[in-house]
Amino acid sequence: MSVRFNLLPPELRSREEQKRTQLIVKTTAVIAVSIFLAIFAVLAVFTWMTETNTADLRAKRTALEAELLEYAPYVRMMDRIYQADALLNKAAGNQPNWAQTLHDMNIHLPSGVWLNDLSATYGGSAQKQNQPAAETKAPASPPSASVLGEITMRGQAYSAVDLAEWLKGSEQVSSLSNARFQSTSAQNVNGQPVYQFEIKADIVKSPKSAPLTEKGGKADEG
Repeated sequence: MSVRFNLLPPELRSREEQKRTQLIVKTTAVIAVSIFLAIFAVLAVFTWMTETNTADLRAKRTALEAELLEYAPYVRMMDRIYQADALLNKAAGNQPNWAQTLHDMNIHLPSGVWLNDLSATYGGSAQKQNQPAAETKAPASPPSASVLGEITMRGQAYSAVDLAEWLKGSEQVSSLSNARFQSTSAQNVNGQPVYQFEIKADIVKSPKSAPLTEKGGKADEG
């Protein structure tokens, strides 16, 4: 069995222990400062990225607001159209929303189709046309409460595909339903086939679209 003896004076042993303690404290402090600096650097990078994104969003918002200002006269004009249409509907009673109907038709009209004539019957004249002939004994059935009248669309198309697309597009108009062909004919114009057509559709009640606001959206309800 070996026995070790420490012959260093107590003062030297105390100094060695103090040095080791100071080294541990310094090492711990350096590690803590390094961690703090790393966290600070990460936060600084995130802050810079956030400020950059915020500046980009502000620039885009400014550009959009400037663009919206250019369309403000048209938005006000649409507001006046909707207001006038609402006043006409209130004064004339249960009539179609023509402004919205024409707007929807323009959206769904294919590029290869153009309209030459539009005519509509509604109200009393439409109800009279829906009644059976006087000589028949069948009881008269009133028209559907949701049908306001009938619209006739005449025009031309470059192909039968365009015609089919327009018939399908007519069904997408919120105030039209039961679109059907009345007549079609084809002829050559300067070597280009052109189709003459006549389409009829029922005019039905549709929810009134809210007028546009100057910010480009629809006015909030309530």
